[in-house]
Amino acid sequence: MKVVIFSDLHANLEALQKLDQDCDELWFVGDVVDYGPNPREAISFVKERCQRFVRGNHDQAVGYHDDCRCNPANKRLSVATREWTWTVIGQEEMDFLQAMPLTQSFEWEGRRVLMAHASPNNPLYGYVMPTITDKQLEKLVQGVAADLIILGHSHFPMLRRIGEKWVLNPGSLGQPRDGQPTGSYLVWEDGYFRHSRTTFPVEATVRKIFNLPLDLTIKVDLATILRTGSNLPEQPAPEAPAPNAQPTGRKLTTG
Repeated sequence: MKVVIFSDLHANLEALQKLDQDCDELWFVGDVVDYGPNPREAISFVKERCQRFVRGNHDQAVGYHDDCRCNPANKRLSVATREWTWTVIGQEEMDFLQAMPLTQSFEWEGRRVLMAHASPNNPLYGYVMPTITDKQLEKLVQGVAADLIILGHSHFPMLRRIGEKWVLNPGSLGQPRDGQPTGSYLVWEDGYFRHSRTTFPVEATVRKIFNLPLDLTIKVDLATILRTGSNLPEQPAPEAPAPNAQPTGRKLTTG
């Protein structure tokens, strides 16, 4: 069995079109909207093609007219694109965003899985970065009834084992911020997990953004993030991932 897991699409159709869809199931870990120019197409894909999905903080913000609780640099980008998104999506799309579950718990290939966008105890707004210490991570997952905990939100890929649990993050498909302007996702196949990257036509997405009715500074900042695969220059970037924090091709074992 092969599962492709992706997160933080952010209405980027070009990145979505490069996702490996040759699999048995597609799982989505939240944030289908905000920042990007194709929210309707992105919502339609998740609704029609993904067997499992959870709601992200930007899905919450668009669907419920809520605060995304981003840092100030990203919040202005989120607010601007969100207001435009409301002009191009309909009630059916809004209903879907509102109905997305906050978490999903299920069994797959004999393992208990928990999916949440941000963190196990704060599904919409918590952060679990690759730089988290083992002690912090152990405290975070203590009491979580799952063998595999799949998160998104940070835009940083991660694959960590803590005790008998694994904490996984596919990174961002549509707006990577780990220094590589290529979409990131996770493949689970025959008991192994591996991170994969896909090159998408960034400039095609940028051209669409520059055609949106947004302030020029918003467009320039969104383009900068996509072109560099990084946080905005004026933002303090997260620390680089610790060595061996993102191994690929790891066999998942317990006990």
